[in-house]
This record gives sequence, C-alpha cells and structure tokens, in this order.
Amino acid sequence: LDVRGRRIETLVDAPRPAGPHEIRWRPERLPNGVYFFRLEAEGATVTGTASSEALIAAVKEAGYQASL
Repeated sequence: LDVRGRRIETLVDAPRPAGPHEIRWRPERLPNGVYFFRLEAEGATVTGTASSEALIAAVKEAGYQASL
C-alpha cells in the first residue's frame, strides 16, 4: 500500500502447496516514497513500512538482480 492506502501490488493471493516457492518481483518500478507491506506465511504475519529504495536494496541483498 502507498501512504494513501492504495494497493500497489499483490504478489500472491492464493493458497500454495507446502514447499519452496519463487516469486519474481521488481520493486524498482515503484515511484520513490514510503510503502506499507504485509507478508503472511504458515500462519505468521509480518507488517511494516519501507522506502522504495530500501525494498530494492533488500531484493538485491537477497541475491536477486533488480534490473529495469
């Protein structure tokens, strides 16, 4: 969500079978700003805020190439 509460993107919104999954996401397409996120997996929920720059850095740190 952006600061106005608009949903920017949903990566997955469906149950997935057990096991590892890969989702490709390119946050470098986001306009600069602050975003709110929620991650739900195996009954746990993580919420927070991050700048678009921090999201790109996190993706790169995880070993993924963020390219335009």
